[in-house]
Amino acid sequence: MNPDLSIVIVSWNTWELLAACLDSVFRTAEGLALEVIVVDNASSDCSPAMVRERFPHVQLIENRENTGFATANNQVFPLCTAEFILLLNSDTVVKPGALRTLRDFLRENPDVTAVGPKLIHPRVQLRILGAGRQPTLRTVTNHHLFLASAFPRIRFLEGIYLFIGKHDDRPRQVEWLSGACLLVRRKVIAEVGPLSESFFMYCEDMEWCDRMRTKGTLYHVPDAVVEHHLSASTEKNQKASLLPITTARDYFIARNRPTFIALFAHDVVRTVGLLVRAIGYFVMSLFQPDRRAMWRGRSRQYFTYTRAALPGRSRDKSQRER
Repeated sequence: MNPDLSIVIVSWNTWELLAACLDSVFRTAEGLALEVIVVDNASSDCSPAMVRERFPHVQLIENRENTGFATANNQVFPLCTAEFILLLNSDTVVKPGALRTLRDFLRENPDVTAVGPKLIHPRVQLRILGAGRQPTLRTVTNHHLFLASAFPRIRFLEGIYLFIGKHDDRPRQVEWLSGACLLVRRKVIAEVGPLSESFFMYCEDMEWCDRMRTKGTLYHVPDAVVEHHLSASTEKNQKASLLPITTARDYFIARNRPTFIALFAHDVVRTVGLLVRAIGYFVMSLFQPDRRAMWRGRSRQYFTYTRAALPGRSRDKSQRER
């Protein structure tokens, strides 16, 4: 008998978080038959040994180099035997009921190709959900110029991201779902192909979801909740911290094939939005001295993002970082 879910977890130097993730998966299985496969991307910590010792029933694949998120997932898809395949980050913790809720939603809605849970971030204060609209000049402008957050109920002004407390009151059709926790029909993967390996760490989930929308709809299901310890692997690599900025621009170009004027407008809007955020966090540090270090750190991060996003620099920098 095939399992109810095949769960694929890609890990790189996150052994403590990986252990907590696997614990949560099996603790919240609630009668589901699980096939769990961990792909270790050449970790230098004790991740593989931990899996072998504490979770001997988990299939472990050890890569000799860090192949990236997309490639590591793709190499496992042919090994999965369940009807539904769950991509799950190693820095997540699954809450009770989440796995069954996601599986049942797909089972009960045959026109839905993939579903994702409500991702919550215990280490950082984020208002965004791990779901939203595909990046177009309109949605990028709405996001970076704060129109989406100011007018979250107006569909025309929705941005790339949907918001916690605004768009998580019911299951909602979306255009992309975060690969941190993404449940997909195995037959859909066969139809649209695996994840694109053109993106090393970011935007491959957006691009994949764009293809999956040709076969049906995608839904964000907030009744399923998963904690996400955001970017635990990339925090270990300063270069990787710029990938969200550079890769997002690459994906915008690949998806929209914009004119020079449209691309320049995209770069200007994005740079202004990042700069305003950097200044805003600095101002917050002046008025909240007890949290000054946090706000200053976030301000420095966004000033770095701003420099990377300057028109004409993003493309060159993305090539150097890879």
